[in-house]
Amino acid sequence: MSAKRKQMHQIKIIFQMKMVDHSIRNIVKQTGMSRNTVRDYLRRLQDSGLGYEAALALSDEELSNLLSRSSESQIKQAYTRCDEAVNVST
Repeated sequence: MSAKRKQMHQIKIIFQMKMVDHSIRNIVKQTGMSRNTVRDYLRRLQDSGLGYEAALALSDEELSNLLSRSSESQIKQAYTRCDEAVNVST
């Protein structure tokens, strides 16, 4: 069963807290989200190359698109790695 996607205001709270140096553990405690969820959104933002302030300035739609593109990029990279591994072993 796949997890329900977080609302943008929840994701922005993660970024706001991390921007002022809250630990992942503290963010988890304050938001009630799982550690993996918090790490996932932080990783997606990092992969996008955008900083916290810039991400917080985006509209909800823009941020959603940015984070989903980052996720799609990771999926494509995983498929590429799998294809390369298959080609090496054959």
